[in-house]
Amino acid sequence: MKKCTACGRENENGASYCSGCGLPLDRPGPGPAIEQPRKKSHVRAAVAVVIVIILVAVGGLWAFTAHSETVEITVQSDHVLQDVDVTVYVDGKQVSYEGGLGALESFTVTYEYRFPVWTSSEVIEVRAVSTGGGLGSQTDSEYVTATDGGTSAVELIV
Repeated sequence: MKKCTACGRENENGASYCSGCGLPLDRPGPGPAIEQPRKKSHVRAAVAVVIVIILVAVGGLWAFTAHSETVEITVQSDHVLQDVDVTVYVDGKQVSYEGGLGALESFTVTYEYRFPVWTSSEVIEVRAVSTGGGLGSQTDSEYVTATDGGTSAVELIV
């Protein structure tokens, strides 16, 4: 009996082909196993990519917000009889809301305005809007030139 080197089936001595798998019986066996080279781990490359992404993100944030100016905003109510609600905006972004500001009362908000590193200064609008108080909506605004590390004081009356 001849044993097939491919599938291991026993075949008749005169057979040329395996009755199990159909391969020629006189072909050489599989030979010694050849060890396949193992793929190298890509962990180091993945870690490097993550580190680069983090550095780019942090650098991008730094580039967009590296300069800042502190803006101290004092808002006084011009209303003499009724309380008002006041919203404070810096360049269109709401930075404060004070509900129920009493007649002729005031409050102060400190806001840190950030601007891109490639700009040495930037003109910003500081605006206060009051609602209620019997006079309808009132607005006061002022433009300020923000510089890196600077401080501006703004007084608004609504």
